[in-house]
Amino acid sequence: MSPPIKGPLEQHLEPAVDDARLQKVAQRLKAARTAPAPRRLWPYAVAAAALIAVAVVWLKPAPVAPLPGPLALADDGALPEVLEGRSWHFADDSTLTLEDGAAVQVVANQPSQLTLLVRRGKGRFHVTPGGPRKWVVEAGLVSVEVVGTLFTVDRQSDGVCVSVERGSVIVRGDHLPDRLVRLDAGKSTCARPEPVADVPAPSPAPEPTPAPAPLPAPKPTADALLAAADRARAAGNDTLAAQQLAKLLEDWPGDASAPSAAFTLGRLELERLQRPADAARHFTLAARSPALAGDARLRQVEALAAAGNLAAAEAAARAAIEAEGNSTRTARLQRWLADPQHAASWLH
Repeated sequence: MSPPIKGPLEQHLEPAVDDARLQKVAQRLKAARTAPAPRRLWPYAVAAAALIAVAVVWLKPAPVAPLPGPLALADDGALPEVLEGRSWHFADDSTLTLEDGAAVQVVANQPSQLTLLVRRGKGRFHVTPGGPRKWVVEAGLVSVEVVGTLFTVDRQSDGVCVSVERGSVIVRGDHLPDRLVRLDAGKSTCARPEPVADVPAPSPAPEPTPAPAPLPAPKPTADALLAAADRARAAGNDTLAAQQLAKLLEDWPGDASAPSAAFTLGRLELERLQRPADAARHFTLAARSPALAGDARLRQVEALAAAGNLAAAEAAARAAIEAEGNSTRTARLQRWLADPQHAASWLH
């Protein structure tokens, strides 16, 4: 049991709220009533989301229309390389009418531009306006740029004329005023090459004075040819030696050294160069010299036999016997004639 409370009751209670604390509480309540209500942010969030959605839709790239392909004919056939001889109808409803003999070449057929070249004759072009491609018509002296119109290009040997029936074209060319002219309906222009001025023919150049013919080199003497032949033989060059001896016989046939040169040449041809027929001819030349006649006749018979001409060899042997009389060479020739085999050993 709790002890009894002694004294006044207020001594045992919490202290009462004083005036200062009451005043602070009142100020807080007043501030709460006068403070603005908190801002509601969700309407702004909704509006921002809507703007973003609109921006995404607006910024999305629009689909790009594909470029048209090259221009085709009205029946979807491909353009030939050269248009000539009739009317042509194209897929974009444009037309081209050519006169007889005219020819137009397709230079470039691209989605954005068609380039044609009028090679000859007259063509009437009807280009549909508003088409996806520009038309360019070349004609030598001029170039015609078209968007959509009806015009004629006439290319002849003396120049090019362009006339417009409907619409307008731009004509460019070096032979036009200011190199450019705009033609509207009912207008025309022509470009013609400038005449070529007569240029006098250049005077013929004087005939060049012919250079004097070089003096012929002096031909080597017989002695020089003999010396060259001896050097060639010493070096083992029998062919060159034979050439030098043959030149001596050709250039100096009457020289005192000619018979010995002929005899030496005959020996080279018979013994080293395997040319017995030539050797027999040169031994005949050597036999004209009394000092060489005997040996030359004997070697002539040997050369004719080696060449296979036995009849001529036997005739030469009998002539040599008659010319020799009684001698050692005569005995050799007689033994050779008596030998059925005609052994060459009888002649040595």
